[in-house]
Amino acid sequence: MAQPVEVRGWVMLTGHEGAPAGFVSAENLADPVYGILLDCLHVLKTHQGFRFGRLMIEAVRRWTREQTKK
Repeated sequence: MAQPVEVRGWVMLTGHEGAPAGFVSAENLADPVYGILLDCLHVLKTHQGFRFGRLMIEAVRRWTREQTKK
């Protein structure tokens, strides 16, 4: 029987009008001293300046709050 997998990382892709705009990834490090690492944040040049980065950072913040509740 399969065992539940511990979630330690998170990736979000974002798009606009059916095309990719960027992505963000974060990791809940094994050592709690270091907390959550926002590992990558990329927004395509054609989509920069439209708040995609800010929205993805806020999504990481929400995910971080969910992780710290556990």
